[in-house]
Amino acid sequence: MVCFVLAAFAIASATLITTLRINGSGRVVDNDGHRAYFTVEAVKTTHNADTSQRAVMDFTKPGESTTESTRVHLNSAEYINIVENVGQIAGPGVLRVQHGTELHYYTGRVYFIGTSNRHPGETGLPDRIVVRFFPAVTTDPTFVFEGSLTDGDVAVTTTLSY
Repeated sequence: MVCFVLAAFAIASATLITTLRINGSGRVVDNDGHRAYFTVEAVKTTHNADTSQRAVMDFTKPGESTTESTRVHLNSAEYINIVENVGQIAGPGVLRVQHGTELHYYTGRVYFIGTSNRHPGETGLPDRIVVRFFPAVTTDPTFVFEGSLTDGDVAVTTTLSY
């Protein structure tokens, strides 16, 4: 009986550590045939009342020539969440627009949504990403890209540890 009580106490007093991970890289194409590529790495760990999170996301959409491109960069996360196979990240970021030799930088808020539908080599719907940039100054440009992966993977995982 004492062993049962001790075992029940050990289970009840065990701390739970929850880790959310969003990782991926690859090439994507939107419905209009525009191509882009991205990398993302995000981790959120919750242990009792303590939470730590970090994220980095880079997205590049080449333009019509080699001297044109649009880049979105997120270097820290204020929000990371996973619901089933969908990972979401939000935080401060930068939109860089290049036209020829002119570079324009805009600060604002970046949102990344990655949907993991399959692993490389499996059949089924391809993984998808959404990248959104909303500027801090309302007169600056916004940016939205939604596309399916043609190469690469988005992995979304939740791990529970005791």
